[in-house]
Amino acid sequence: MTTNLHELFTDTRLNLHSIHLIDRAKTPEGAVVLGALAHRHAHGYLGLPFDECKAVSYFYGGLVALGLIKRIEEVVARHGIRKLLLLTRDGFAIADYLTAYGFDACSYDVVYSSRRMCLVPLLTRKEWWVLPMLFPRRHEAVYDLHVELQRLNLADVANITNFVTNDWDEFVRHLEREVPWEALVGDETDVYRDYLRSVIGATPIDAVAIVDVGWGLNSHRAIESILGQRLHGIYCGTHAHAYHTDLIDGSLFLHGQPSDRTERLMGAVEVLELFFSDASPSAIRMERRGPDGLFSPVLHDRDPEDMSRDIYVRHVQRGIRTFLQDVKPFSGEMDTSVVTDLAAEVMGNIAVNPTPGEYGTIGKIPHAREIGASRHSPISNWWRPPSHNAPPTPPEPSASGDVRPSLRVAARLAVSAVLGAKNARYLTRFVTGRIK
Repeated sequence: MTTNLHELFTDTRLNLHSIHLIDRAKTPEGAVVLGALAHRHAHGYLGLPFDECKAVSYFYGGLVALGLIKRIEEVVARHGIRKLLLLTRDGFAIADYLTAYGFDACSYDVVYSSRRMCLVPLLTRKEWWVLPMLFPRRHEAVYDLHVELQRLNLADVANITNFVTNDWDEFVRHLEREVPWEALVGDETDVYRDYLRSVIGATPIDAVAIVDVGWGLNSHRAIESILGQRLHGIYCGTHAHAYHTDLIDGSLFLHGQPSDRTERLMGAVEVLELFFSDASPSAIRMERRGPDGLFSPVLHDRDPEDMSRDIYVRHVQRGIRTFLQDVKPFSGEMDTSVVTDLAAEVMGNIAVNPTPGEYGTIGKIPHAREIGASRHSPISNWWRPPSHNAPPTPPEPSASGDVRPSLRVAARLAVSAVLGAKNARYLTRFVTGRIK
C-alpha cells in the first residue's frame, strides 16, 4: 500500500529537489520535517486544487521560522536574556510565531519601529551614514528635496528652499550642509528614546535582545545610538556589510558568512521577508498624546497595493503557524545548527531553482523596498532565479511499491537515540499517517 512518504516523494507539484535535500541529510530533524509535511500532504492540507502559497509557507517558511526560534532559544540560554524587543512590522509576525510555538524562554514585546522611524532622528546628530538608506541612489533619477522629504513624512516643507538635481552626490552634500534637520525632525529623537526605555523598563540592558529579520542592521545600529547603549541582536541573517558587534547572532548567516550561502539567499531576500511580513501599517514616528503623555505611533496610510499584499501575508502566516505547531512536540531535542542548515539548504534551492508554480505564485506578490512611502512591484522584479528547471525525476519505487521500504525502521533507529523510543514510535506513526 502506498505510504504518505511515497506520495510526497512522487508529487511533481512540489519542489522535489528541496524535499530530496532534506532526505539526503539523513538527520532526525529532517525526519521530523518530512514527517510533518508528509502527514499534511496526505490529509489534503495543501489543497485541491494544489495551493502553492500554502505549500511554500508551510515547508520553507515554517523551517526558516523554526530555525530563528531555535536560535533565539539558544541565545537566551547562553546570555541570560530576559526580554526580547520584536521590531515591527516583522515583529508582529515573529510574536505570532513565538505564540504558536509556545515559546516561554523569556518575555517578549512588539516594539514599534521602522527604518524611517529609527534613522531620521539621527539626522539631528549629523550621523550622515543614514543618508544613503533614507535617500538611496537611483538610476537616472532626479532628486527633488521637497519630494524626498515628503516621502519620509517630515514636517511641512513649505518653508524649506527646494533643491533639485540629477547628481546624487551633490544632493547628499546639500542634505548635509543646507537642510535644517533640527526644525524638520523636532523632538522625534527624545520621544522615541523615552518610548524604548519604557518598553525595556527595569530589565538590565545586557539582558535585552532585539529580534528582527535582519540584513543590514541599520535599525539596530540606530537604536543603539539613540539609547547610547549596545544591545544583543538575533536575526535570520546579516550580510557582509551589515553593522556588526559580538552581541549579534544570525540563524541562517552572520556578517556574510558562510559567503556562498549568504550570496544565494540574498538573491531571494524578498521571499525570506515575505515569511515575516505582517498585514499592518508601517510606523512613521512615535508621539506623546493626551494629558498622561501616552506613547502612540503615527502610522502610514495603507495604499491599495499594500492592502492587496495582505491576502498573501495572512495565508503565509497560517502555513507557518501550522508547521510550528506540528513540529513543537519534537523541537526540544532538535539541534539548532541542523535546523538552520536544513532551512538554508531548501531556501538556497528555491532561490535559484523554484518550480514554475513556486515562482509564478510567489513572484507575483507585491513588495516594496524603499523607506517611507514607496511603490510596490512584484517580488519577481528582484527575485530572478537563473533557471526555472523542472523538479528532478522522483526515484523509482522499489519492488514493494514503497520508495523507501526500510525508512520506518531506519528513522526509528536514528531518532530513538535522540528522542527516546516512545517519541520515535510517535514520529514514525506521524510520518506514515497513522496519527490523524
